[in-house]
Amino acid sequence: MPLKGKTSEALKKAPTIVTRLIEDKSFQAWAVKSNTSDQAYWEEWISLHPEYREEVDIAAEIVRGIKFSRKQLSPAEINEAWQDLRYRIGKPKRLRNTWLHAASLAGLAIITTALWLWLGTEADELVYQTPFGKTASWQLPDGSKLTLNAHSKVAYSVSDDPYPIREVSLNGEAYFEVVHLGENEAIPFLVKTPDLTVRVLGTEFNVSTRRGLTRVVLDAGNVQLQLPTEAVTAMRPGELVEYTPLDNQIRKEQVDTEIFTSWRKHLLKFDDTPLGKVALVIEDNYGVDVTFEDPSLRLIRVTGEISDKNLETLLLALSKLFDLDIEHSRHAVHFKKMTKP
Repeated sequence: MPLKGKTSEALKKAPTIVTRLIEDKSFQAWAVKSNTSDQAYWEEWISLHPEYREEVDIAAEIVRGIKFSRKQLSPAEINEAWQDLRYRIGKPKRLRNTWLHAASLAGLAIITTALWLWLGTEADELVYQTPFGKTASWQLPDGSKLTLNAHSKVAYSVSDDPYPIREVSLNGEAYFEVVHLGENEAIPFLVKTPDLTVRVLGTEFNVSTRRGLTRVVLDAGNVQLQLPTEAVTAMRPGELVEYTPLDNQIRKEQVDTEIFTSWRKHLLKFDDTPLGKVALVIEDNYGVDVTFEDPSLRLIRVTGEISDKNLETLLLALSKLFDLDIEHSRHAVHFKKMTKP
C-alpha cells in the first residue's frame, strides 16, 4: 500500500518504514527524479516529517542502487534487499546509531574534506588533490576547468610569462575542459603522465594514469599524444587510446565516452564490463582491497550505472544482480558465491 495519504501515526505502525518507502512507486519515482509531481509531493512530505529523514535517505539509496540491476525486481526482492542490508550493517538499532554517529561527526567531516580537497602550492606549482571516495572541480589560472576523480593529484606549473606553455602533471584520473589562449589559439596545454604527454589547444578530454596504464578519452576537439619513443598519435572525438610503457603497446578504438567520464556526474557506468575490472574501479575509487573466493567470478559481465557516492549501495546491487555474498569491512571487500540454504 503506498504511503501517500498516510498519517504519521499510521506510519509508525508500519512494520518497516524503509520497506514501505522502497515499495512505494511514487517514492521510487522521486528517488530517481523521474516525475515532477512526485518530486513536489515527497519534498513536502519530508519537510513535514523530519523524524523520518534517516529512513528516507536509506530507502533512496537502496532504490537508486537497485536501478543498477538489469532485471526488474519484485517487491519481495526489494524487501529481501533491505533485509540483506540490515543484516550486513547490524540490527535496526545499530543502523540508527551508525547514522546518528555519522551526523554527529558532520563538522569533523567538513574539516577533513577541506583538508583533502585542497589547493596548495609547491614551489612554482599549484597542487590540486582528492582523497579516496571524493571528486572535486576547480578553475585553473588560465580559465580551463579541472575535475579530479577520487585519489588523484594534479600539479599546475605557474609562470610570470603572460603567454606561457600551460603544463600540468597528473597522477590518478582527471577530466579537462581546456580554453583557447593566444593569437590564433596557439598556446598549447600539456598534460604529463608518467608514461606520455597529451598536447592540446582547446578541447575536452579524460586522462587516467593508474596501474602502469595511461588512458586518454577525447570528448571534443583534437589532441596529440607524445610517447617516450617520440612517436606522435593524433586523436579524434569519441576515441580512446591506451598506452602501456612496459611493453610499449598502444591501443586505439571508438568508444562511448560516457562510460569513461560518467564519474564527473557521480555515476559509475559499466557496459559488459568484467567484474574483475569493476573490482579495480572499486579499489581505485574507495581505497579498499578486493578479493574473490572463486577466480571465475571475475569473468561475470556487468552492465548498468549507479551513484558512486555510496560503496555499500553498489555492493548491494551487485549482490542482488549476481547472487553474490559480499563481505565488506573498512579496508576490504570479498566476493564469493551465495550459499544456498
